[in-house]
Amino acid sequence: MNIQLISLFDPETESDWLIPDYKTDGAAAIDLRANIDEPVVIPEGVITPIPLGIKLNMSENPDMAALLLPRSGLGGRGFTLMNSPGLIDSDYQGEITAMMVNQTNSPIRVNRGDRICQLLFTPILRPRLELTKAFSETTERGEQGYGHTGNT
Repeated sequence: MNIQLISLFDPETESDWLIPDYKTDGAAAIDLRANIDEPVVIPEGVITPIPLGIKLNMSENPDMAALLLPRSGLGGRGFTLMNSPGLIDSDYQGEITAMMVNQTNSPIRVNRGDRICQLLFTPILRPRLELTKAFSETTERGEQGYGHTGNT
């Protein structure tokens, strides 16, 4: 399956990473880069939208979506996506933007081309919801919420 991609990066100066790709054969997601003209310094506790330099056309794959996820190394240090995962519907065709949040105790600098998040494609199921007054079967857990699976 193929997905159409428009890269907003300059092919003359950024050809080595113009098209995002999988870094290893076992990688589930592709790294995405900051598409900013000048470096951005994000103060601690601040949420900042960072454009990612790509547009996708998934319209021929309506049973697919893409998810923006934090990069493990950055997220573990406190620089992550605010709305994680970020959902990209198959009919959205604008530039993808990451809502990055600095959860550290010091400012973080983002430069053009920095890998700041990753993109995972996933199938979508659309079950038909049927309104009912009661369920025909109950489970052992039933309506019991957090902490009621028997694990302590």
